[in-house]
Amino acid sequence: DFLNVLYGSFGVYTVLWIFLFNFRKVFGNSHGWLSEHFWRNLEPFQFEEETAQLFRAMGHKARVTPERGDYGVDVIAVINGTRTAIQCKRYNGHKVTCEEVRDLWGAKDYYNCKDVIMIGLDGVTTNAQRFIKRFERNYKVMTLKDLIECAEGIEYGNRY
Repeated sequence: DFLNVLYGSFGVYTVLWIFLFNFRKVFGNSHGWLSEHFWRNLEPFQFEEETAQLFRAMGHKARVTPERGDYGVDVIAVINGTRTAIQCKRYNGHKVTCEEVRDLWGAKDYYNCKDVIMIGLDGVTTNAQRFIKRFERNYKVMTLKDLIECAEGIEYGNRY
């Protein structure tokens, strides 16, 4: 009888552990958002889709613009009540240029946005930083590190 109880309990705990592990995978990091490899190896449109899903998981409204003819904006999000134009640059090994940063600033008006976020996995160039500084209240840059930190916040129950 003791062995049946032991094996029965072990089986229940094993099943419970497997369920909880898979539950965490499904609801915690099902997208791979905590992995640098994940973000760096997405196709461009997948990168935009995952970015929109990440913003939605943070509690914001977000939608991807059409794959073609997006006028320089990949995702429209409403963050703390403010329409925000997001551009996703999944470059590996080089930074987003000043020209691309300026283009996003100009494109925000087409979508009636007040703020912009440039997502560049490796950041932006020095010239781009100078441009952004003039509009720093309304222009944010997110890097790979920022995306992973947002995902960690979701993973551990923080809201943005």
